[in-house]
Amino acid sequence: SPSSRIAAARRGLPDRAVRDITPEDAIALGSGLGIDDFDAVAVLGADCDRLGVDAISVGNAVSWAIRASETGVLDRDLSFGDEAAARSLVAEI
Repeated sequence: SPSSRIAAARRGLPDRAVRDITPEDAIALGSGLGIDDFDAVAVLGADCDRLGVDAISVGNAVSWAIRASETGVLDRDLSFGDEAAARSLVAEI
C-alpha cells in the first residue's frame, strides 16, 4: 500500500523490503501481541503468508501462548512485546 511504502521510505528501507500490512496484521500481530515495530509486524505477516495461515488465528494463538506462559500453564519464557519469541512460535507452526 502507498502508506506502508511511505513509512518504509522514511525509515530508509528499500521498497522491496516492504510488505503491505493489513489492518488485521496490525491488530493481531502488532497491538495484540504488544509489538509496535512496523518491520517486525511485516515480518510476522510475511511468515503467516509463507505458511499459508491466517494472521488473526496466528495472533490469537501466540497471544494465548503468552498468557499461558505468564500464568504458568505453559512452561516457556514468553512475554508481550517480544518479537523474537513471537517469530519463534510462528516458526513452530
